[in-house]
Amino acid sequence: MKSFNTVFVAKNLFKNIIFWPTSPYFTKLIGKFFFSHTNTCRRHIDIDSFQLRRLLVIRLDNIGDVVMTSPFLRELRRNLPNAWISLVVSPTAVNLVEKCPYVNEVLCCGWRGSRDIHRFQRHWKSWRFAARILRPRRFDLAVLPRRGTDFSHGAFLAYFSGARYRLGYSDENPDEKEPYFRKNDCLFTHVANKNTTIHEVESGLELLRHMKGNVQTDRLELWIGKKDRLYAESLLESRGIKKDDLLIAFSPSKWDPKRRWPISRFADVALWFNKEYGAKIIVLGGTEDDYLGRQIETALNRDALNVAGRTTLRQSCAFLEHCALFVGNDSGPKHLAAAAGIPIVEINCHALDAFRFHADSPEFFRPWGVPYRILRPKTAVMPCSKSCIAKEPHCILGVSVDDVKKAAAELLAGRSCRGHDNPKPGH
Repeated sequence: MKSFNTVFVAKNLFKNIIFWPTSPYFTKLIGKFFFSHTNTCRRHIDIDSFQLRRLLVIRLDNIGDVVMTSPFLRELRRNLPNAWISLVVSPTAVNLVEKCPYVNEVLCCGWRGSRDIHRFQRHWKSWRFAARILRPRRFDLAVLPRRGTDFSHGAFLAYFSGARYRLGYSDENPDEKEPYFRKNDCLFTHVANKNTTIHEVESGLELLRHMKGNVQTDRLELWIGKKDRLYAESLLESRGIKKDDLLIAFSPSKWDPKRRWPISRFADVALWFNKEYGAKIIVLGGTEDDYLGRQIETALNRDALNVAGRTTLRQSCAFLEHCALFVGNDSGPKHLAAAAGIPIVEINCHALDAFRFHADSPEFFRPWGVPYRILRPKTAVMPCSKSCIAKEPHCILGVSVDDVKKAAAELLAGRSCRGHDNPKPGH
């Protein structure tokens, strides 16, 4: 036991030695010697949006987060029609945003690394990307329209960009165990206070208001090309799916196993749609979800269109435009469906009696702007309490097939004017 403790302490010490140079404070300290003009304190000066000529928007996180940034990008362009706007996204999101009419260019920043040195590699590659691509552009403002722990290294990229002003949300997170994930505030010149009661779409627009801009609409957008729509139409036609057929989109994917409703239950719901409504089923997702789609195909005797892993993001969006309903887990395709304007049945692992403002809660990431039902377990299953902590489907098993059928029937009947969670026990 003593030997085990010694090894454990040694490993933690080694990690701290490696990763502490990637902490916000250490980065700011070193940065003073290399690019002092970015460290000039301007926190007491309001950002004058009329003086902004070159802007950098950083959105390195997941597909759903990028979709929820579309209102921010549109309203930013409307407020600054003549500014040069650069958008930085991860490689997985490039296809989704490269036709965005509100930005002048889309830049791709991505990295890979092992579990132990991943953060160090991100730090170095962020610095190199900024030095080669961002700093020569001499941005007036870098904006990070996200809340929560900055696992994607976006705050550092904003700092390394050399932008005169840098705006983001406070990243104070006392629950985060690793010190190098805390207190990114020092990397910004302007920090907006987090409002823990508003949706992620609204939080992005709040940053625009912080810049003295105004907001006209908050609707989501998709930017789909003509070729993407022609591809979807031709494939649907080749499978005998007509324009007046009832097409239901399924997305059983989710990178986090605890958020994945059992595929057998999705198959049961698909069979019900086919029998009760004569509906056609299309399965969307990434390459890793192809096997899930094949299971639904098998359940329906191949009477389903499985395009998981076989389409680009824009092509998936084009398919969604033909759908009457989306059924899926809490994942990126859910937000694509919301942007496409179709009703949504979301199956979520976060119990109704769990902590309302936890990162897994649908409070901030529920479907935006469309009718929806969020189906959640009534109570967390031990040992879970504040949230589901399992590494496999656990609390989410509390959502039944009948729950999904009922919610889908309500939305298809048009009885839902606006979305809500399933009622609490006793209501």
